[in-house]
Amino acid sequence: MNAHQRRRLMVVGGLSGIVGPSVLLVTFGALTARSWQFLHQVGWSPIRRTPTEWPSLLALGPDGALLNVAFGIAACSALGLTAAVVVWDPGLKWSIVTGTTMISVGLFGVIFNADLPEASSESWHAAIHNGLYPLIPLGFCLAAAAFAIQRRPSPDEQSIVVASQILLPAALISLSLTTVDDIAQLVRYFAFSSIFAWTIVLGSCCRNAGASCTER
Repeated sequence: MNAHQRRRLMVVGGLSGIVGPSVLLVTFGALTARSWQFLHQVGWSPIRRTPTEWPSLLALGPDGALLNVAFGIAACSALGLTAAVVVWDPGLKWSIVTGTTMISVGLFGVIFNADLPEASSESWHAAIHNGLYPLIPLGFCLAAAAFAIQRRPSPDEQSIVVASQILLPAALISLSLTTVDDIAQLVRYFAFSSIFAWTIVLGSCCRNAGASCTER
């Protein structure tokens, strides 16, 4: 791969890291409004824990297939971001690339629908969904931690290092509080927001690094 191809991949892969979370945020909002009556019928709470949690529950409501499409777009975007990270700085720790790859695999996994809350047993597709979903927060924590502990980041990496130092603790606190049933759903919003914001910052750093190389 020549220098021009590397710069192009950094720009395109970085942009994909911005597009993926943005698509999910828009889809979550639109489907939540569209499915409000359905969510009420199945006993979902916007604050407390429910057997099938938001946003997975949205895939089972009206136009839920749109969420599956959005997850697919986000998974492919995460792969593009991973490729951009690899060519951005081949010396980056393996844990960063492993983390973004885990996020992509987790997003591919949640394309498979969870079960409705009243389901008596776990279906095969819910088993895939539930089994691979944890890779998303775990992958984020792994990659963000690797950035957060960097002592001498390059100018291109400074934004993602600072974002990691802020958003990783925020996500960890939120994820730990999901064990409290009375606020489990509420704190998930903060956890997801931290992961999405971090991914967008990483994508922006890759895109900007590629663009600045092109302009030189």
